[in-house]
Amino acid sequence: MGRLVLLMAVAGMLTGGAAAAVAETVRTSPVAWEVRGVEGEPLDDPDRAESGPEDREELILTLYQQGPAQVAERRSVGLQRGDQELRLFGVPGSLQADTLMVLGEGSPRIARTRLRQGQLTPERLLAAHTGREITLVRDADDGGTVERAVQVLAVDGDRAVVQGDTGIETLVPGSPWRPVFRELPPSLPATPALDLMLTTELPGRQRLDFSYLADGLDWQVGYVMTVSADTQVMGLDAWATLRNRTGTPFRAADVRLVAGASADAMARPERLASRALDDQMSDAEAVADQHRFRLQSPVTLEPDDEQQVRFLGAEEVPLTREYRMRGGIGFGRQGRGSFQPVTAHLTFVNDEPALGQPLPGGRVRVYQLDSDGEPVLAGEDRLRPTPSGEEAEITIGAAFDLTAERRQTRFRRLDERTEEQGWEIRLRNAGEVDREVTVVETLPGDWTMLEESADHTRPEAGVARWTLDVPAGGEATLNFTAEIRR
Repeated sequence: MGRLVLLMAVAGMLTGGAAAAVAETVRTSPVAWEVRGVEGEPLDDPDRAESGPEDREELILTLYQQGPAQVAERRSVGLQRGDQELRLFGVPGSLQADTLMVLGEGSPRIARTRLRQGQLTPERLLAAHTGREITLVRDADDGGTVERAVQVLAVDGDRAVVQGDTGIETLVPGSPWRPVFRELPPSLPATPALDLMLTTELPGRQRLDFSYLADGLDWQVGYVMTVSADTQVMGLDAWATLRNRTGTPFRAADVRLVAGASADAMARPERLASRALDDQMSDAEAVADQHRFRLQSPVTLEPDDEQQVRFLGAEEVPLTREYRMRGGIGFGRQGRGSFQPVTAHLTFVNDEPALGQPLPGGRVRVYQLDSDGEPVLAGEDRLRPTPSGEEAEITIGAAFDLTAERRQTRFRRLDERTEEQGWEIRLRNAGEVDREVTVVETLPGDWTMLEESADHTRPEAGVARWTLDVPAGGEATLNFTAEIRR
């Protein structure tokens, strides 16, 4: 009896609450098939079978923020024992055939695959009938039609050379005769199809599991932060945008969203297949470091579809606002003074009770509530992937009422490797509310602070940090002198 590899383990379910998703490390492992009888049934063509979307029993889409998607489906297919061709309809033209794996009850073995794009056009249809007989039809004067049979000898674009009872003639655009075809040739399906040459040990209708990677399916997450008027708390809403650019519909799919490593960084499905089909390697386990989320309800993605699914909703998340001016000091004498922007930053901790789940990276739009409770767009940024318990920071842009001017006030070279520099930073507040501004300066080499008008902290080796209170309608000045050694 064959063995089935579960390609996509069940992850947490998304809801609309704060704890909207449960993340897991993705694992892939084989399990045994449930033993059951195989239904024998006669087939119309013993050498060839076809399967369409109507044969699906399960469909799983695992979408990544970058890279191809992983598609896994289970179909019930009627097969003969031995070698035969199986044509799969309902697959995307972007299917990466070299990633295909097939497992099933009859221990199917794939000898050859061929992806047909299904680019059906009048020219291709006519060319596919070269050497075959077709019917030409034209309208008759009495309102009926006139038909005659011809053989297609050659085709060049939308022109053809045909042979009928009266001899050889050409079929050109504008001719009153139009070709009629009884059926599509096997080599030219109307939609993308995957042809498989396979061997199975069991006859009759049986379950087959297919897995492959395909381009054109992905997802992104977008966040909306609604900041309270006093900037003490916020609401955080997230929407997952699912996109289908494959041209193929995927209906009633169990959708999993992966944040972290892209599909290209995972163990490739074909490698998992080679292990699973080898009894000695059937217990091998593949592990990929990523977080995966499972949507609660089945999703239908039509061709060119783009739809939003609620991913997260949290209220009363504690928030901190910081105004920051950042500067950098180099070696040597500096030029004239310069004006620097003072930027506004929002920070929060991704922990319970409001949050506490891994937050995938995505664009954040920030709205600030005014005194009347109306939201005003304050800016936007990108949220980096934030694990549970980590701090996240959003930069919403320059503060309009706050300005900073910095200039070098002293320079003295002590020796070839050491110099002394003095700096003045003047902060102005044109607003009606007192502000606290953090000044961050990066200093090169090995440095020592000699003098300063306010105490600094040293969060990193090359960084000095000060905090100044800037009164409404007033200003504050920071002066410091540092010795810098190369």
